[in-house]
Amino acid sequence: MVISERHPTPILIDFEKFMSHLSSIKTKVSERTEHFPVKLLSEINTKLELGLQNPPNNLKQSGYTLINLFYHISLVSGLAEISFLKNKPYFEVTPRYDEFLQLSPTTKYMFLLEAFWVYCDLGLVSNTYLTRIPTKEITLVLNLMCEDMEKGVSAFSADMNYLYRYSFSSFVGFLECMSIFGFCDFERDPHHEYNTVSRKVIKKLWISDFGKKVLPVLNQYRNLSYWNVPFRNECEDNIEFPGQINDEFNIGNLMFGTKEISLTSAITKPEPFQKAFKSLLPDLNDITMPVLPTVKEIELSQMFFNVYYTTKIYREIAISSDSTLEELHWIIQKAFDFGNDHLYAFFMDGKPWSHKAYFSPDGDEGPFTHEVTLGELKIKIGKKILYLFDYGDEWRFNVVLKKIDFIEKVPKKPVILKSIGEAPEQYPDYEQDWE
Repeated sequence: MVISERHPTPILIDFEKFMSHLSSIKTKVSERTEHFPVKLLSEINTKLELGLQNPPNNLKQSGYTLINLFYHISLVSGLAEISFLKNKPYFEVTPRYDEFLQLSPTTKYMFLLEAFWVYCDLGLVSNTYLTRIPTKEITLVLNLMCEDMEKGVSAFSADMNYLYRYSFSSFVGFLECMSIFGFCDFERDPHHEYNTVSRKVIKKLWISDFGKKVLPVLNQYRNLSYWNVPFRNECEDNIEFPGQINDEFNIGNLMFGTKEISLTSAITKPEPFQKAFKSLLPDLNDITMPVLPTVKEIELSQMFFNVYYTTKIYREIAISSDSTLEELHWIIQKAFDFGNDHLYAFFMDGKPWSHKAYFSPDGDEGPFTHEVTLGELKIKIGKKILYLFDYGDEWRFNVVLKKIDFIEKVPKKPVILKSIGEAPEQYPDYEQDWE
């Protein structure tokens, strides 16, 4: 089995067109979602061989599955990053992309596949309407497909059973990604094109010859439920590497009469993702460029945050990079004269109740704020974080990193530098208001 620039699909050609286009321009993205503007999406789509044909006007990024896939792959792998200029977010291609271009086609393909399969949040890539990562449900579909393939079945329709009918409408984005990687092709249901809930509905799906060889290996040796890191994090499994099995992880019995996931996907020591494909791809070299960028030693610094209740009521805070999120919570409480008497959370993407969060150590749900330092979070200057205090009243504060100073002696204790505007009362006297 050979992988080239055009086989099994032109994914490598399209990815390089995508990155090349974005390298040539300064790409401002949405402040709320950090997604590309509609006009740019249309421009990029016309350059891609696997792009959408005649997409509707004003289609957002999540509707362009190929572009959305490349966007997330480039960010999780460090080939691009979201930077901030004057508090405005920009998509920026990094020098690491030049290193990627030196890889062979087979190694490039495996790099992209690993970034997608292991490190991408499948809920974001798939544009599912579910509020959580649907990895377990996707695993059920793949497991059933592989069992049917063993029986000689290579074409699947929504009429075959409930699971296929459900997945062909709910996980269309994921199945489109599988098609982009060359595992399958499908026929859409024209009556549901760009449906507002699931965007599109698949009527029938065929596994390609390439997919017949690769999918069983992925399902058995790199099963998503073990290897997808965002899913494992959502399950609160404290893993040190993808695929690790530990006492905390229990995927549970699979449904719909399928067999349980083979433990051949579970490992006890780190193993390269591509190792499972050596027999299929004899020209596959060991990837000298890891999908995740090498983590450099965190340099001690002083970080300056503005914490906004409103644009006219905010506090300026200086805090050490080796302080934890919990310590940032304490100084915010002090700055606004609150009582530190409720649970709280920091939502790193600025979206309330997203799963990209750190929670109060007094709560039941992690990860917890005392387990991570500000330096480890690698917060970009201008990045907006949501601090939510009291799950009942939901006091919301936008926390924005304004500056980082690398100095020899960083003060150990956080400092309130400036207080602008009168702080809101945590417990207003409502009875007085009625008089």
